[in-house]
Amino acid sequence: MGGLRKSMKEKSINTTVDLVKLIMAFLVVCIHTEPFGFNFWLDKGFGIVTRLCVPFFFVSSAYFCWKTTELSKQ
Repeated sequence: MGGLRKSMKEKSINTTVDLVKLIMAFLVVCIHTEPFGFNFWLDKGFGIVTRLCVPFFFVSSAYFCWKTTELSKQ
């Protein structure tokens, strides 16, 4: 039981990452719904911003998987 308490204490809260993930999830929805499809320039400009969403999720998932495995090794 002591190991469980120790791991709960070491668990950090990443509010900034959670906020960015919420924003990026909204942008992923916007990728698929194309809210600015009526205007070429708005659509392409918004498309450039939304291209960061999927790589962000891959990088953040990989980081947290690596962090979890490093904590389990200790």
